[in-house]
Amino acid sequence: MNVESLQIISKFMNDYEYEKAMELCEELLEKDNDNSHLWALKGCCLNHFEKYVEAMECYNRSLSVDDENPFIWFHVGKILMEYDLFDDALECFNNSLEINPADDMALYSKGE
Repeated sequence: MNVESLQIISKFMNDYEYEKAMELCEELLEKDNDNSHLWALKGCCLNHFEKYVEAMECYNRSLSVDDENPFIWFHVGKILMEYDLFDDALECFNNSLEINPADDMALYSKGE
């Protein structure tokens, strides 16, 4: 996968075109099934459609490849909060903050 593909996916997401972004993620994942970034981006798209179970599967797939990405830990924590699994969510926010202590979103969510 190249940087240009990530930029296109990001543009789709910034323009709220999550279906297009997800389609491109899926197309690229057919060629590069172990790409942590693509799994995370697909998870974000699914998250916007409130398909939390499917999003969680993508985030877990992403974490299986790269468990040092604070962005993914943050999003897993947010989904766990949707299911009132606050202790588990807190652990995810702590993981995110361990990797990136300056992560304001994770710190705020931890406070929630």
